[in-house]
Amino acid sequence: MSKIQKPLVNRGGKIHIHTSVNGNRLRFSTFLPFNAENIEFVSTNLEAFIDNYLNPNISNGNNDFLYYGNKFLQTQKPFIKKNTFLQYQSTLKGIVKIIGNKPIKSYHKDHIELFYTKLLQKNLCSATISLYCMVLNAIFTLAEQSRSDFRNPFFNKKLRNIKPSKERTVFSLEEVFAILKESKRPMYPASLRLYLTLAFFSGARCGEIFALESGDFDLENKTLKITKTLSVNGIQSPKTKTSNRVIDVLPPILNLELKTQGRLFKGKYAKLIHNFRQSFNKVLKALNLPNADLYCTRHTFASIMLQKGEEPMWISQMLGHSNLNITYKVYAKFIKSSNKERATFLNDYKE
Repeated sequence: MSKIQKPLVNRGGKIHIHTSVNGNRLRFSTFLPFNAENIEFVSTNLEAFIDNYLNPNISNGNNDFLYYGNKFLQTQKPFIKKNTFLQYQSTLKGIVKIIGNKPIKSYHKDHIELFYTKLLQKNLCSATISLYCMVLNAIFTLAEQSRSDFRNPFFNKKLRNIKPSKERTVFSLEEVFAILKESKRPMYPASLRLYLTLAFFSGARCGEIFALESGDFDLENKTLKITKTLSVNGIQSPKTKTSNRVIDVLPPILNLELKTQGRLFKGKYAKLIHNFRQSFNKVLKALNLPNADLYCTRHTFASIMLQKGEEPMWISQMLGHSNLNITYKVYAKFIKSSNKERATFLNDYKE
């Protein structure tokens, strides 16, 4: 396909695609209103629109899969963060590559069987498969609610041999202290030790730490307010409602020298992640420890606290989980077992 600087054109208020394939000019309408959201959607799914146009068995307009996919995205947009919206967009593009873009009425259970088969062939992890299924089902549900002549063909299927989600590296308390000691050496940025200490002993997410300001700390009462996060789209509200939280400031953090005003870490999200990741892995390499991403600090915090017998409810609050079930689901394997005698208060029971 030849490259066209501006393949999308406004014709009568609708988005038209002007491009060429194998030297042949293509000029056709997407039938979508010409606005910023639809322009972004068509740009992301340009190949699918062209394939749809070239295939005579596929129809465009207000009755095909992409139409309802786009409608689903727009209904979600006011309620989700931009990163999540982009993730949904990418997922929709992946679904179209699997099941195509056909008139919505032509989809039936055989297409869902094919969908599951192709997902397994892609060797995706369980979390990604769950996202694909959620988006596909939501699109079909929206179409069913919009049309009296369509029934959602989606069904849940138990899949076997799914690639497990990648196990994250966690470090012991002794390894954490070794990492912090190594990070003090002059070959590393001075801000590295500050970041790692906050991360390992608060359990906060990367973006939450990058957004911290000196005014968020109340060192007298040993508390820290987490009310924002830094992402590629700038400062935003935290990931979930329960991510807005006040957590305890533990002794290693109390010993830090914090800036008197403003953000602790200057710069944009992508650059901060890149720089800290590089420096962090240099530290790990120097200590002959396995490579890990920055998010491992959150899992390390939880695993250490559980292994040391801290209350799961307190750990859940520190992490900003909405309930204990999430904490147990992710970190139950780190809970230290004990051989002590249980329910000793019943030893003197007599009928």
